[in-house]
Amino acid sequence: MEEAFERKLAKYEGQQVSTSRMESKVSPNRVEGPTFPDFIEEDRAQYVEFKIALDNLLHPQLPEHYKYSILLKQLKVPNGHRLVLAHAESVMPYTNALQALDRRYGCSFQFVLKDTETLESLPPIRAGDERAFNDIFLRVQAIVGMLKALKGDRIEEMSNVKRLLNLLPRSQQNQFRRHHLKRNPDKTKFSLLEFADWLQLEAN
Repeated sequence: MEEAFERKLAKYEGQQVSTSRMESKVSPNRVEGPTFPDFIEEDRAQYVEFKIALDNLLHPQLPEHYKYSILLKQLKVPNGHRLVLAHAESVMPYTNALQALDRRYGCSFQFVLKDTETLESLPPIRAGDERAFNDIFLRVQAIVGMLKALKGDRIEEMSNVKRLLNLLPRSQQNQFRRHHLKRNPDKTKFSLLEFADWLQLEAN
């Protein structure tokens, strides 16, 4: 069975080489296509890029075991590699392994917490530092986006907005407080969604 699989894999790899050579003859000046990005750390951002590459480079009609072999070859994270190896005997190893990777590295609450803790530990920014402000804005938007992907049920419980607010210069902190009081005069607790919306207004 293993020899048959190796022959099948060599056949598909040979077909890819032939196709590549043919395309090279037809358009010698074509732009080089996408390649697999590095996925070498327990990092959600790396996984997202890796997953996009898999979706774009591996055609859905390719055999499951061929795609599985590519996945094993390209995946460099030790824990992720072991997770994929656990599905080697599956009837649909690529599909099942990818589902397992999604559960571990996809939009999990643990990654949201990690990103939030990293953001809250940043040093305060100086007044007029637009680059640092935009960095905070983008990080907050990414966190809110991940929480919305998790159905948004835990958006308000996982982040202390006051800690995030303390990253900003005093003048901008006061601007946000006035914005909050104007829109929510009866609420003393800041909302992460409200803070994200205000950051977007300030960044535009």
